[in-house]
Amino acid sequence: MSQHSQGFSTSRRRFLLGVTASLAAPAIARGDEAYEGDVVRTLNFVHHRTGERFQGVYWWTGVYLPEAKEKLDWTLRDVNLDIGRDMDPKLFDYLYAIQQRMGKNEIVITSAFRTETTNNKLRRVNGYAAKKSYHIKGQAVDFYSPTLSASRLGRIARGVKAGGVGRYKGHSFIHVDTGPVRSWYS
Repeated sequence: MSQHSQGFSTSRRRFLLGVTASLAAPAIARGDEAYEGDVVRTLNFVHHRTGERFQGVYWWTGVYLPEAKEKLDWTLRDVNLDIGRDMDPKLFDYLYAIQQRMGKNEIVITSAFRTETTNNKLRRVNGYAAKKSYHIKGQAVDFYSPTLSASRLGRIARGVKAGGVGRYKGHSFIHVDTGPVRSWYS
């Protein structure tokens, strides 16, 4: 097993879960309020293609936790070529804000980092991938919610105003990125 695919140690996980339980209550109780003042930030997702999960604390009192960041970066890798990259931490914050507004339900990642090779292949196959995609820069994810429609999820993401939000006709996923605030439906 590679160092990237290993999870947190049991004692570290217990510690972080304890921190989450004791510090997250005020943030969770706020619901739709801005996440800027939160003491702890968590994410809960599964990758559609690999089944890998991230469920836990990634940010605590102003610091991105290195072990969590490493696991997030690897889980959001280009799964076609099994290549990871340093993802934009603002993307994690964007997903966190969306999950807070949707009741912290698990999301399902369908695409995150893409190498140029994978992106070009997608461009040829379906035409949806942008030539200068934020996925290539580690600044975008596509995901869906098992409990919310793409339309509702898109409205929630647009309400965060932290970057781009895209929806695609006939598809259940949305795209979010940390580029300029904008939205589209195609």
